Amino acid sequence: MGVDGIAGISLFTAPERFEAMRAFYVEQLGLIEDPSKASQRAAFTWGTPPDRLRLILSTHDAVEGESRDPNRVMINFLTYDLEALAARMAERGVEFTHGPVQMSWGGMMATFRDPDGNILQLLQPAPV
Repeated sequence: MGVDGIAGISLFTAPERFEAMRAFYVEQLGLIEDPSKASQRAAFTWGTPPDRLRLILSTHDAVEGESRDPNRVMINFLTYDLEALAARMAERGVEFTHGPVQMSWGGMMATFRDPDGNILQLLQPAPV
């Protein structure tokens, strides 16, 4: 018995910042939000059980303001056409802090921030 993978990632924000964060992930990043009746909670799912991965955006009463240490955790979003996705995101107002750039290991990366200041990346794997 051991860890068999990652089931999900929870990203918390302050209650008053939730709508700006949800709008960023849906409208600017282009993620498809799972249907939900919960307030101040948004979920985005990739794959199917048992290998499903879920990103959950929610609020937490111990979180306030922007991220105080945005370098601590970084989420990498997988894409197979990084340049096209980055161009669409830039048209929606996303400002990239680095890239898109071809990396020495063969893949591509582009770095940006969400409204709370969390560092996020688009990652395109190296060709096989």
